[in-house]
Amino acid sequence: MSRKIKALGIVILILIIACGIFYGLLFFDIIKPPRFITDIPVIGKLVGKEKTEPKSQVELLKEENERLKKELESKNEEIQMIKNDYAKLKKELEQEKKTMAEMDEELIKLSDELKLADKTRKSQEAAYKDMASYFSNMKMKDAADIISRLDDKDIIGILTQMEDETAAEILQNMDKERAADITKKMLVVSPQ
Repeated sequence: MSRKIKALGIVILILIIACGIFYGLLFFDIIKPPRFITDIPVIGKLVGKEKTEPKSQVELLKEENERLKKELESKNEEIQMIKNDYAKLKKELEQEKKTMAEMDEELIKLSDELKLADKTRKSQEAAYKDMASYFSNMKMKDAADIISRLDDKDIIGILTQMEDETAAEILQNMDKERAADITKKMLVVSPQ
């Protein structure tokens, strides 16, 4: 039995040496490996690796140059988009400034008009107050006769500046229809 084991060991050793020589021939590209060997998972990677020659420095620089050109084009497009957005926003800002200036002018104008209207109203109230004082010192019948010849707005202004009793006496001495009409308008003007 030991003879059979020795023979088997020698055969296995010969097979291992043959496989090693075959692998060496494949690894160093002395012979081209058959397709079925490159499909074997572990062995295929060891013997089927493709030998690629390293790229020259010029080729590497050309590739880097192309990559940088593409990146530069991309950045230039981004810069152009930003410039366009900036120009658009600048134009909108100028338009907003113009609108704000117009609104400021309108506000100043309205403020001046309001001040003038308030001044006019105060002046008108002072005039009504003076007239109310004059009519209060007159005989009520004469005051009613004179007041009834004025515009309704002026009559209401004067009556509102008088004491309630005096205003009531003047209304009482006026024509009844005119007094009723004035009273209706006074209710609308000052519904307090």
